[in-house]
Amino acid sequence: MLNRLPRTTIRPVLVAWLSITLLSGCGSARYYWQAASGHMTLMSRREPIRSLVDSPTIDSQLRSNLVLVLELRDFAQHRLGLPAGRHYTKYADIHRPCAVWNVSAAPEFSLEASTWWYPFAGRLKYRGFFAKSDAAQFARKLREQGLDVSMGCVDAYSTLGFFPDPVLNTFIDREPAELAELLFHELAHQRVFVAGDTDFNEAMATAVGQIGARLWLGESGRRSLLSAYELALEKERRFVGMVQQTRKELETVYAATESLPLEARRSAKLSVLARLIKMHEDARADWGGSSPYDAWFAIPLNNAHLNSVATYYDLVPAFESLFNGSGRQWEQFFDRVRELQKLSKKERHARLVR
Repeated sequence: MLNRLPRTTIRPVLVAWLSITLLSGCGSARYYWQAASGHMTLMSRREPIRSLVDSPTIDSQLRSNLVLVLELRDFAQHRLGLPAGRHYTKYADIHRPCAVWNVSAAPEFSLEASTWWYPFAGRLKYRGFFAKSDAAQFARKLREQGLDVSMGCVDAYSTLGFFPDPVLNTFIDREPAELAELLFHELAHQRVFVAGDTDFNEAMATAVGQIGARLWLGESGRRSLLSAYELALEKERRFVGMVQQTRKELETVYAATESLPLEARRSAKLSVLARLIKMHEDARADWGGSSPYDAWFAIPLNNAHLNSVATYYDLVPAFESLFNGSGRQWEQFFDRVRELQKLSKKERHARLVR
């Protein structure tokens, strides 16, 4: 799924927990029922894009965006080697701003993310809900257990080929570059998915989305949009660097204060998070007084919220290097990704870091 960082907020681009949970009889019956019914309700609202494009009553901006989706599908399949298939050939207006709401958690003094087990997908770092109230209730229960909790709006997700994924109103109005990145990201999950390794899956898809969006903008002659997208990615890299630095500082603080009283540990943690806020204020000043990450900082900072960035970005440079080391050839790149897929999670991450 998507919990990628759009420029305005973290998108817990979840990967396909959904269709997999439909097949399972284990776990909470209520949870799996909301997943099944929520997804099927969404799917029931689909309309063929080509019919909508030909309709004389369709909004002109929506028509333009849907035509662009068809262009991006073609580019993804023929230029990036992504399995577009029947994906994104239909559009659904679900009359809400989020496809699902994602909940993640971590201990108060640890960056080790909580995980939940799913059939076929293994242990993943999030729990997704189609109703905001259900997500909020689950988040509240986790907080009552003393955990740091983050709840985010997810505008897109992948069912990993179990169903043909539709275009949704939750993301159709994105700028062309970000729409391209989102679609390429989600289609990358169709190409490679490693059960139980959220960080690997999301970083790989993020790298494919960004590299693919750059190629599409350049090869389609959208030079001004490419320049704007590169500037946005520069800001994103600075933001991600801030979060990575903060996570390293927190790891040091948690280890050094382990024997101290609770309030002393909390005070040390807040001091580190205050430095992150200051770094963002400095960045905002450099960016002319505004920041695309204000919405992210409006959410209370905690370990789970920081982890949502790490999941999508810590390994992205490694995948970019892997792509460049594959001669910038997509089939060679995916062959090397599949070789990593065969390794244990620990070996896989160590190989990427090297």
